[in-house]
Amino acid sequence: MLSMIRTLRLTDESAASIPVHVFMPVQDDIDWSCTFSIGWPSNTWERRAVGIDAILLGQLVAGAAVALVAHEDVLA
Repeated sequence: MLSMIRTLRLTDESAASIPVHVFMPVQDDIDWSCTFSIGWPSNTWERRAVGIDAILLGQLVAGAAVALVAHEDVLA
């Protein structure tokens, strides 16, 4: 079940919107997990965060991934 959707842009001038979906945490065999996805223009990146703070971790990882790509030229 979808918990939240955020639409991000890498710059103010960017025409491409990047949707970030964070799904409700679900209880697995041992711990909780939270699936999140980032809709890049070329493909969708989907991952799961696992642990008691799974939804928070999912939001942090998604934010970090977007920030990293926004500063890709600095890392190269």
